[in-house]
Amino acid sequence: MSVAARMVAFAEPLGSSSHRSLALFGLSDADPLPMDSLDEVVETVAATPGLLGVVPIETVLEGELASTLDRIVASWVYVVGEAVLAEPIRAFAAEATTVPQVVVSHPAILALAAGWISRIGAQPRHALSTHHACVEVASGEPGLVALAPPEVGYQAELVVLEDAVTSIPEVRTRYALIGHELPPPTGDDRSRLVVVPRADVVGVLAEITQVLASHGVNLTSIVSRPTGHGDEHYFLLGARGHVAEPHLEAACSELERRGHGLRVLGSYPRWRGVEVVAPEPVVVAHRVPGARASA
Repeated sequence: MSVAARMVAFAEPLGSSSHRSLALFGLSDADPLPMDSLDEVVETVAATPGLLGVVPIETVLEGELASTLDRIVASWVYVVGEAVLAEPIRAFAAEATTVPQVVVSHPAILALAAGWISRIGAQPRHALSTHHACVEVASGEPGLVALAPPEVGYQAELVVLEDAVTSIPEVRTRYALIGHELPPPTGDDRSRLVVVPRADVVGVLAEITQVLASHGVNLTSIVSRPTGHGDEHYFLLGARGHVAEPHLEAACSELERRGHGLRVLGSYPRWRGVEVVAPEPVVVAHRVPGARASA
């Protein structure tokens, strides 16, 4: 294994959620390489053979992070794995008798807890990460409370003041592991394909999906993104299966024969844990007033 292969780059400080996500990929023992931006992570991985990187590509708050996916598409790296980090948020203090006056955490966490912070009459304070927030609270400043996942708060030797502080049960983020070599098929995989249509004509998406369907490819997602060249766009497709499997390989070959540009963005074992969507009550559909019921 090369030196680079024992390192994983990410765009947040040590102790951040990106850092914690390494465990989901079995990379707890890898050397963490924190960087200043997602662009720096992608560029560094692309330029460094053997280096891996972790980048967030979907959150429960923002959905798919299109700009991050665009950056990966524009680079010479593959998506070689995906995982979802799901963590509840708790209020932590240095002492169980602490009366909250200032609540410190990452800005996104503070936004989720805005209602609770308002109800207790405290003031929010931004931190670089939940880890930094807990370190700040552990310093002993009176009235200071951190919002953080349990693992982070307990590592800082803090005590829980309250469990239910955010507007959703868990903060969930999908992370992509990027690198240079696709893993082999496992029999339960997912692939991401970038398809640039041969022309901007009516029915071109239907043609692409029909080709895939004719080869037994099960699509799981379709996203249209601009290429940055006039009105041109590309489709980012999610599909079940590995690109080395005959049915998906044949479908890709036919798309190229028909003149569509194609790039394999990733092929990796399917994530079998929780998904990004937060648990919600079942939504019961309401019939539009005056609409006729179908026979």
